[in-house]
Amino acid sequence: IRDRRKTDPGVQVPQGKKNNNPPALPFFGFPVKGCSPMHPEIDRTLLEIRPLQADDMPAAEGFTCGDADLDDFLRSDALRLQTQRAARTFVAVYEAELVGYVALLVDAIELKPNERKKLDLHFRDHPMVPALKIARLAVAVSFHGRRLGETLVHFAAARVLDIEAHAGCRLLTVDAYPAAVGFY
Repeated sequence: IRDRRKTDPGVQVPQGKKNNNPPALPFFGFPVKGCSPMHPEIDRTLLEIRPLQADDMPAAEGFTCGDADLDDFLRSDALRLQTQRAARTFVAVYEAELVGYVALLVDAIELKPNERKKLDLHFRDHPMVPALKIARLAVAVSFHGRRLGETLVHFAAARVLDIEAHAGCRLLTVDAYPAAVGFY
């Protein structure tokens, strides 16, 4: 995913004081395109995206996105990896129902010279470019086609801007299944 700060004048870097422990993190101002009549767009005022907590695990047991590996990650690995500070999982809760999640972790990638040039990085700059990685992203089957996945990607992009206010972070990377590459 490209660094939108230079190419999209509609993207604004958040300003002001940051709450260190928000109960739910705000959305970033990306437009969400309309959905088909069969799959109405979610009412984002009813959607909360927040860090996974132990209290969410009973709801995680009933979560199904249609991919057993992604379901199992939420049930078996997400909280453990979060406790170990290896990844942070954010759950999407819609009207008290866990309907999706995104797991994030820090990343660094080595870019080719022409890719570095697109980011205005010089050849003498450090060869590794800091990034935030979407390690896992899943949406409940009942919410497929309602743009929740897109909203979770936008949420992750907003976290890049949050991080860059405190440390270097230029890119959003994705660890995607081959079948899901088209989505990103």
